[in-house]
Amino acid sequence: MKKWLLFLIISLSVTGCKSEKKQGKSGKTKRVKRRGNVTVAQLTALLKEKKGMEFVALLKEAPTLPLDSKDKSGETLLHRAVENGDLGPVNALLDAKVNPVVLDSKERTPLHLACIKGHEPVVSLLVKKGVATDTKDILGATPLHYCAGSALTGSVKLLLDRGSKVDSPDSAQRTPMFYAAFKGSLPMVQLLVSRGASTTSRDKARTTLLMEAARSGNVRLFKHLLSLTRRYDDTDRQDRTALGFAVRAGSTEIVKLLLGKKADVNHRDRRGVTPLMYAARGGHEAVAALLLSTRAHPLEKDRRGRTPLHYAAVSGNAKIAKLLLDKKVWVDQADYHGRTPLYTAAESGNAAMIEFLLSNKANLKKRDRYNNTILHAAAKNGKNKAIELILSKGLTVTQFNKKSQTPLMLAADGLHVETVQLLLNKGADVKKIDKTDFSALHHALGTAWSYGPGKPRHRKRQLRYVYSFTGPVAAKDNNALKTMEKRLSIVTMLLSKGDDINRTDYHKRSPLFVACWNGYEKIALYLISKGASLSTRTVAQNYSVFHAAGFGSTGKVLMALKSANEKMPEKERLAVTDAGWDKRTPLHFAALGDNVQAAQWLLAQGASINAVDKENKTPLLLAGPAVSMVLVNKGADVGMGDKNRVSPILLSAFRPGLDVMKALIDKGANINVTDKGNVTPLHIAAWSGNLEMTSLLLEKGADVKTTDASGMSPLLVATEFTWEPPAQTGDSKPVNPQVAIVKLLLEKGSDAAIVDSEGNTFVHLAARSGGKELAEMLETRTIDVKSTNKAMETPLHIAAQYNNLQFAKMIFGKGGDLKAVDKEGRTPLLTALLAKSGRVARYLIEEKSDLQSIYPKGKVQPLHIACNSGLYSVTKLLLEKGA
Repeated sequence: MKKWLLFLIISLSVTGCKSEKKQGKSGKTKRVKRRGNVTVAQLTALLKEKKGMEFVALLKEAPTLPLDSKDKSGETLLHRAVENGDLGPVNALLDAKVNPVVLDSKERTPLHLACIKGHEPVVSLLVKKGVATDTKDILGATPLHYCAGSALTGSVKLLLDRGSKVDSPDSAQRTPMFYAAFKGSLPMVQLLVSRGASTTSRDKARTTLLMEAARSGNVRLFKHLLSLTRRYDDTDRQDRTALGFAVRAGSTEIVKLLLGKKADVNHRDRRGVTPLMYAARGGHEAVAALLLSTRAHPLEKDRRGRTPLHYAAVSGNAKIAKLLLDKKVWVDQADYHGRTPLYTAAESGNAAMIEFLLSNKANLKKRDRYNNTILHAAAKNGKNKAIELILSKGLTVTQFNKKSQTPLMLAADGLHVETVQLLLNKGADVKKIDKTDFSALHHALGTAWSYGPGKPRHRKRQLRYVYSFTGPVAAKDNNALKTMEKRLSIVTMLLSKGDDINRTDYHKRSPLFVACWNGYEKIALYLISKGASLSTRTVAQNYSVFHAAGFGSTGKVLMALKSANEKMPEKERLAVTDAGWDKRTPLHFAALGDNVQAAQWLLAQGASINAVDKENKTPLLLAGPAVSMVLVNKGADVGMGDKNRVSPILLSAFRPGLDVMKALIDKGANINVTDKGNVTPLHIAAWSGNLEMTSLLLEKGADVKTTDASGMSPLLVATEFTWEPPAQTGDSKPVNPQVAIVKLLLEKGSDAAIVDSEGNTFVHLAARSGGKELAEMLETRTIDVKSTNKAMETPLHIAAQYNNLQFAKMIFGKGGDLKAVDKEGRTPLLTALLAKSGRVARYLIEEKSDLQSIYPKGKVQPLHIACNSGLYSVTKLLLEKGA
């Protein structure tokens, strides 16, 4: 019996179905199902470890595995085998009949990868196996492009012999010659030229092969290409020449070759930059000397008025600067902003260049047009060595620009902690204020302050429904939060040097107000601990520090404020229900910032949940999704609207997500409520293309036949929505919400005969911008394609006017009248020609529109209009059809 059991166990372990253990996300092991003894994961692991022989042996045991399955990066086993360059696994997979042209996430075939990785034997194997050689990847590149770029001469010959196009362009119009030139491979360029490759082609940026060779710095390659062309002064889209590219590459030999061909040494590109400026900025001393010896203008200016000396100051190359000064260049030549090379050197923080320019009598006290000194420039960019040098040369630490800002303020603005410390040690005055009453302390906390709604953006269409607040304003700058420690360090330093903790700016905002508003918890707590006053209020709206804390601060800060408030004299104490001049309370601001912690804390302190401001807005009408849920659950009035009768449920229809809408409906909000323009939530959801919201509202009984003040029903506004499909990542096709919403509204009984104020039906409106999917959906339904609007236009006229070929085909297929005329006597064909809608015009001609019809206004026929509109292909077709 024991022998039998032992035999059974051994048999199962050798031949039975197995599973392997794999580490899951939770850390626990989980079992992975396998077919037979081998999994795709095992094979992938062997390829990752480059164990080719073991892979081949294991592959033989897995004849039924899905070998073409892709991993998360879209690669198959063949892609990985090709990347390794091992012929054994590649051969084995091809023998197993895997798909040799399968695409990865970047639409590359295994042949593409073999060329990219430079595995010539693998390329040869794949090509001999009959793999397609002209397949393009996501960048439009063929395997030949990558072989040319990898200098695989043998592979390029093989691909060309198998029919690859030598001048095939990628999506940037770059041929394989460009890839070879970029690589700097002379043998590859010679091979491609011998096979008929063009040497005059340009890419989308109008870059030539000569420019690409100059950029590579390969002298032999450049000489060869130069011998094939006389167009050495060609320019790209930015007006750059081959000489400019050669100078930037620092190739003295190529520059000599071009200068020997009389290339324009003073050519200015689109930004006005000359080759000498490029040489100065790149620090290419030999090239700069060569250019100057061939009459390059040392006083040439770019579009910002900067000279080559400015560029030399940026690079910090004193030798180039000396070459320029020897050419009698004025050391204090200013650009159009009044900035000298010395100012530029201070901005770059190059102490050696500053020393050099000062030794050549540069003016230390020269200011730019904004009255900034070189100390301002260095402090703004945190260049401490430059600051020490400038101060040692006699410039005082307290300087003022046109805005009365000191270098200390600019350093605090830039959050340069060490620079602030340096300036303070050098005696910078912390009590100075600029023209807006900002002290250095305000600059450290951030001077920007805004809580108004941003302008809504749209996709080239008129905004039909826009309310004053369509969502919460971002309360916190994430980048600023990351730098809070730097801000705190600067605040601590400034206060230790005597900066006034309660100084207010021109808005009467104290540092504590700004810290609370911006959500700087540590700074706010530090200021409170140092006795910052709570009594200051803003000038414009009389907001208190509780308004600021409601917008941006945490519960911890609010508790600290409450504690400090209780210690104040009773007459000076603040109340959380205090409103500004606009009657907005701190709770309104917590709603604006979507600050849940603040909203909950303020409600616990007795804040009025239904307080209204001057526009009759409650906190719920200003709240973001998170605070909306808090307010609804706490009993806020869900039916209260503002002075324009905009209620919370209307605003909720604007926003993504259904939670707030469901909560409002559960609390009794009227689903068919209207604003002053008779707009309902269903109008908004349909117009904005929110399928989930539309479905929810219809499920809850929303009226599909209601119309707004301009006569628009939800069905009509749904056709105005223009859908832009997202990038497709998987096999599933994204749902077009416009089509789904229109279909849903029709199924729910929406009246297809309703017209807008201009007499347009939903078919008229859909014909403007409706896509292929909407046309296909309407093709299966009964619709009126002969109805006319007030201008006597049929839907076919509209499709013709907007060059909507899909709708033109659908409308004509359902009985659209080619002879129908509008008020101006235009047929659909005349409308298409007048609107220069070439595609629809060609279709209508093919469908036997009347080619002799006359447009009453000019007494002209379609042929006249087509010629006058510059529609060449339409004109040709009209003549062929007997016009």
